[in-house]
Amino acid sequence: MQIFGGVHFPVSVRVLVDGETILDETYKPSGISGNGRISALEFLEIAPGVHQVEVWIKDDANDYRLSYSGEVSFEKGRALILAYDEKLDAFVLR
Repeated sequence: MQIFGGVHFPVSVRVLVDGETILDETYKPSGISGNGRISALEFLEIAPGVHQVEVWIKDDANDYRLSYSGEVSFEKGRALILAYDEKLDAFVLR
């Protein structure tokens, strides 16, 4: 993410599973002047099985961009973490 003038833009994240939007949230930067880091934690229940997952991100004034797309195998009772990697400028499955 690029920072212009020391202020972070809010970050909007949209998660689609099998083409259905299951998360559409905007997260604001921390700090009094809006220049702190942005962090979020969401728990999403997804039916077991293989699903097509897409994560779209909007981290500036422009449109959403695709940050992750892939087939993910979900198992009952197993947690998966989709985390943003600043170096790759994309979400990665951990």
